[in-house]
Amino acid sequence: NAAHRLAATKPEEAERILDMIQRAPESRYVIHERDQYAPRVCYRMAKHDLQRARQIAKSCAEVNFQAYSLGVIAHALGPERRDEANELFREAFDLLEAGIRDPTQVKIQASSIAGALLPSVESVDPDLAGEMFWRTVALRTAKSNDQRWKNWSDDLTAYLAAWLSRYDRKVSGAILQHWHSQTRQPYTRDHYAVALTLSSPTKAAEYAASLDKPGQPSSVRHSVAKQLLLEGTQRIRVPHRMPGIWPIDADDISW
Repeated sequence: NAAHRLAATKPEEAERILDMIQRAPESRYVIHERDQYAPRVCYRMAKHDLQRARQIAKSCAEVNFQAYSLGVIAHALGPERRDEANELFREAFDLLEAGIRDPTQVKIQASSIAGALLPSVESVDPDLAGEMFWRTVALRTAKSNDQRWKNWSDDLTAYLAAWLSRYDRKVSGAILQHWHSQTRQPYTRDHYAVALTLSSPTKAAEYAASLDKPGQPSSVRHSVAKQLLLEGTQRIRVPHRMPGIWPIDADDISW
């Protein structure tokens, strides 16, 4: 939190505090805590010390966090510095595409990070958003062969569909057709229902009703109803909450 808040006024001090976070042992199954905080620091720092922000982004242990950090830097630069921002967006997506071919990069699916960056791309350069939309869709084809991560496949499908629903509900719905509810845990069905609500509220209501038992409404019905009641920022942040990705410029305690 201190590094996040100091990044815009005292970049060097913010970096020093960030580096105090102990790095986790090298492991394919551990998300480095420092990596989780790096995008927040990079975003606040971008306009004040761009070079340092980029260095922090590239110092992340995991390529997905490198990409997200570069993307939030681009968002911070905004349309006023569109050329620089677009270069950073493309670099971020290049990293994600390279990362899915790297067997050591399996902690957070690249498509979730790419989806999280789509609103940023749109805010800086709407003309670039179409290209990045389809690059995000293409990232779905890369799945981990690691047994420990196979059970994430359906979750990742729901996350991606939730992001894409903002831009193309038909594409989002097509992706959700590959989801197999009978093989997943209840919390995963909730994720699917939330994504389906964003894509097709009518189909989401039908899906929730199909899981009801006599005299016992399913928990999915509650998830769908709750999602339908959300508005504005709360609704926009739903896809962030599903995979636990920091929404840009949110207070990192309360978001």
